[in-house]
Amino acid sequence: MKLIDLTEKTFGRLTAKWPAGTRKEKIVWLCVCECGALHLVQGANLTSGQVKSCGCAQWRSVPNNRTGETYGLLTVEKFAGRTPRGMLIWQCRCKCGEKIPVRYGNLQSGHTISCGCQRKGNNGYKKHGATSPSTDGRTPTYRSYSAAKERCNNPHNHNYHYYGAQGIEFRFLSFKDFLAELGERPKGTTCDRYPNPAGHYEPGNVRWATPIQQRHNRRAS
Repeated sequence: MKLIDLTEKTFGRLTAKWPAGTRKEKIVWLCVCECGALHLVQGANLTSGQVKSCGCAQWRSVPNNRTGETYGLLTVEKFAGRTPRGMLIWQCRCKCGEKIPVRYGNLQSGHTISCGCQRKGNNGYKKHGATSPSTDGRTPTYRSYSAAKERCNNPHNHNYHYYGAQGIEFRFLSFKDFLAELGERPKGTTCDRYPNPAGHYEPGNVRWATPIQQRHNRRAS
């Protein structure tokens, strides 16, 4: 199929960032909506004008408004859009002052209770969300984010040959986006590319997985 380059072109409220694979043999683009949400759209639907936003333009109000609700150290401030899979995202303010987007499911389950500045059971919290009282001053979540980014982007990383050199890309624009997609890293897990183990680190293709789950994922591929 012929790839028409839509990079950084704007279609309504959506700006195309990069091709993110195919769907029904048609190229799908990762787009950023003006509301801040990431959205996967077929290129043909962008150029035809069929899709012009992540859907936020149609939402006059959000059912079950969560503004003002508190989850751990986080207080919900406003609706922030949806994930590419349609899950609700809310902008939250942490007690330390940091603002982050969080999937509602992660708030409701207790999976995300801070911007990353505090893990469950820690009585104190740092000023910024990427730190915790660990050996290197970073949360397990941030270490996973950094490690995945390094092995895709840094040719000097000892695992680059298996990732970046093979064309695997790290497509999260920031740690906040990574945290909003996955939530805090559960104990005994690492970041896994799923459901497409040969794909990129990007929204809709990552999860926290145990070693057994990752081995099964590799066998299935």
